[in-house]
Amino acid sequence: MKKKRRELLFLYVAAVAVLIVLIYGLPQVTGALTSTYTVKYGRLRIYDSADGYIVRTEEVYRAGSGGTENRYIRDGKLIRKGTKILEMTGSGSSSEDRDSAYEDLLDRLNGKAKETDSYRTDTEGVVSYTADGYEYVLTPENMTKKSRSFYEGLSNDEVTKLSPKDVKKGDPVFKLCSRGEWYVVCFVPEDHRDRYQTGKAIKLNLDGEDVVRGTVYSIRSSGSYARLIVRTNYYYPDFASKRKVQVNAVTSDSAGLLVENRSIAKKSGHTGVYVKQKTGSFKFVRVNVIATDGTTSVVSNSAFSDEKGNYVPTIGTYDEIRRRA
Repeated sequence: MKKKRRELLFLYVAAVAVLIVLIYGLPQVTGALTSTYTVKYGRLRIYDSADGYIVRTEEVYRAGSGGTENRYIRDGKLIRKGTKILEMTGSGSSSEDRDSAYEDLLDRLNGKAKETDSYRTDTEGVVSYTADGYEYVLTPENMTKKSRSFYEGLSNDEVTKLSPKDVKKGDPVFKLCSRGEWYVVCFVPEDHRDRYQTGKAIKLNLDGEDVVRGTVYSIRSSGSYARLIVRTNYYYPDFASKRKVQVNAVTSDSAGLLVENRSIAKKSGHTGVYVKQKTGSFKFVRVNVIATDGTTSVVSNSAFSDEKGNYVPTIGTYDEIRRRA
């Protein structure tokens, strides 16, 4: 009888020991085995890189007579209506001697350039001594009707520098670009389309240097791409001369704590992550996602206000976050 009692007591003690291990030891074991990472402060820049095509309201002026130009206005200068841009002196050679680049340019202009003897402007605008022949082919009025293949056929190779010497009658001599709104057209991946909303502010980096701010004029599907048109009136040094530029369309540039998207979970209708506690267990902590690129998100640090204006404590720098598979 005593032996049986000892056996029962032993089994009881063993069961209690197992329960203690399960209750207090298992979280530490599972916590140690769970993949985690330390959250850090950083910046998340979300953008699409693409070829961009500049669309302007512009007018090309042709020489009423031949000769040599004496230019009064420098390239890129903003001038008033009625400003005299240049004076023509002497006489030019025969149009039969016209350079082939000029012939191609005139073919693309298709007789639509404005002939002038006074060399005064009809409107205000920015002066350019370049032309590519697409000034009347691609305009703000018809840019939405042009196909992706049309845009991809554009380049700066056809931009011709207009020479002030040996000008023939009918040669393009200068161009005037409206100083008001101008546009950049580019094509971004269709699955990035939801990054853009009509009327929303956007920042463009052109050719890796100049920053232009504008608004989304339109975003429309075009096969596996979406055609993005940005409207701006920002100053850009080459806006009157270049047709094609390299564009980084920046939709978000935010600072905060960087977390992996696979760490983010939903609980009771709230968005959050699981933070490792000193005991080794994990606690769900709400987060406020500021921006995401689909792989990484930037979230608020320490605290944020929810949609009802309530103060919500959140994760902080160096918190240990559970990484979900």
